[in-house]
Amino acid sequence: MNKFSEAVYLFFKPLCHQMDSRSFHINGVKLAVCSRCSSIYLGVLFGVFIAPIVINRKFLNKANLLLVLALIPSLFEFLYERFFGVEVLTAKVLSSLWLGGIAGLILTSQIIDMFSSQG
Repeated sequence: MNKFSEAVYLFFKPLCHQMDSRSFHINGVKLAVCSRCSSIYLGVLFGVFIAPIVINRKFLNKANLLLVLALIPSLFEFLYERFFGVEVLTAKVLSSLWLGGIAGLILTSQIIDMFSSQG
């Protein structure tokens, strides 16, 4: 690994277990975070991009409920893996994308609302 790669892996080390068997690989190189974390980050990015299109004032009132509802699929997937020892990659990726997308949407909508109410 080069110095930049080492720095990226070290940065994410406190946030993710970085297990090789649970990580995506691109051209044979393991990503710095596992498949669950990668999917959450990708979902956040997607949520940030679509937030200006889909948010409105009523959305902000339901943000907490929406976040709790977004956590449910990830919680079920996590508990299923923990108790049954079966990793279902599709379920992990989809639930994590959903959670990350909702989180990105909520964060972006909060930031947009913060700056628009100051003006």
